[in-house]
This record gives sequence, C-alpha cells and structure tokens, in this order.
Amino acid sequence: MADYFKTKAGYMVHKNDPKRYEHRDVWEKYWARKIPAGFHVHHKNKVRHDNRPENLECIEASKHLKMHGLTFEMVNHINKVRALDEARLVECAWCGDDFSTTSRVKRFCCAEHRTLATNMWNDTIRSEARAKLRGEGDCPHCGKHFKRDNPGGKPERIYCTRSCMRNAMYLRNHGNKAAA
Repeated sequence: MADYFKTKAGYMVHKNDPKRYEHRDVWEKYWARKIPAGFHVHHKNKVRHDNRPENLECIEASKHLKMHGLTFEMVNHINKVRALDEARLVECAWCGDDFSTTSRVKRFCCAEHRTLATNMWNDTIRSEARAKLRGEGDCPHCGKHFKRDNPGGKPERIYCTRSCMRNAMYLRNHGNKAAA
C-alpha cells in the first residue's frame, strides 16, 4: 500500500510507474496469473480505491465498458484528451509561434511550415554544392562572393584577393595586440 498513491480519478497507482494500477497487481497476485489480453479488472462496489481481492473481478473489456456505459470510441477519445494534458508548449522553428504537442521531436506547428523549412534546407544544400562544383565561394575576411579559379593544380584559393589574405593573416597574428 505504501508504494501506491491515489490519483485524482480515485485509482491507486504505483509511485514509480503511474501506468501500474494497484487493483491489477492485487488481482494478479491473488489469482497467481496475469490478466488475460482483452480483459479488465472491475471494482464490484465501484469504489476505485477499494482493492480487496473479493471486490475485484476480471471481465471482458467490452462487457466492462458496457457496464459503465462506454464504447471503445469513447475510451479512445478520453485517452486523446488525457494525452492533451501531457502536452507541452513548443516554439515553431519556422514562424516562432507557440503550439502544443505531446511529441518530443515535433518542431513545426503545421505541415506547411515543415515543408517550407525542408525545401529551404534542401535548396541551401543544393546551392552550396553547386557553388562548390563551380569553384565559387565567399571570402572569409570580407564576405565578397568570388570564383575560386585553380590554375595549374595550385591549392584552391580561400580569400578573394592577396590583400584580403594578408589582412586576415595580420589580424590573426596581431589582432589581439592591436585591439589592446
């Protein structure tokens, strides 16, 4: 009993595993067998925290739901509503709006934004690959876009001009001293 606590719904659940109900554990221990697939453990007196073995019976799930006036569709709906309680607020990676999700990996509020982001990513990758094939690039010093010609098998140029290369080298070697 000490390993269980009472939920808002009145059921006793295990403190380390909230999907483990005490009435199911009591029934399995009393009858020394697992609850068969497609069966539920029902409280005869309808008191959800009264888990004495004589108050519990194992019945077919469909009969159990009918006893409580439920259908499988209603139970599925209830489970979806419960899942919304477990939802968290996430910021859409495309538009920045907050949206609610139960997923741990969802990053976009809608399929349209996911598609737009995927297309942009693919276009960026393609354009970078094309630029590399054409021998184009951006100068890391000044940011100017230039064609990286590679005459005579020399190493590919990184900077757009020799003066950019010299300035970048000077700043790398003396930049901290000059700033101080």
